[in-house]
Amino acid sequence: GVISVASPYFERLIYESDKIEDKSTWIDKNGKRIIYLPHLTDIVKQDKIRELESIQQRILEFQQSAQESLAAKEQELFSPILDKARKAIEDVAKEGNFTYIFDNSTGNILYAAESENVLPLVKAKLGL
Repeated sequence: GVISVASPYFERLIYESDKIEDKSTWIDKNGKRIIYLPHLTDIVKQDKIRELESIQQRILEFQQSAQESLAAKEQELFSPILDKARKAIEDVAKEGNFTYIFDNSTGNILYAAESENVLPLVKAKLGL
């Protein structure tokens, strides 16, 4: 028999097993399960439903694993580029004697020169 499961990552996943001797087709399409098992007993139908759900779970686990692997690879590849960019920003800031460098698009501080800690002065002003 053949079990066909729709997935957003695969056009079609087909599971074939010699244990399935009926001519039924199982399809999961657009989030709806369509099961055609007219000649099977309820126990066999439930067993086949569990089998399909197990296949679907393995697909989800594979998708999650693939996404995690992709994120790790992106981190691995981008990390040296980001480190190089940070170093270049720091070098330019020091050479140009800048106190701060901001990213205008996000408002984030990309560089801040070491400066005097004014916290004790602020506390004294507040009487703390």
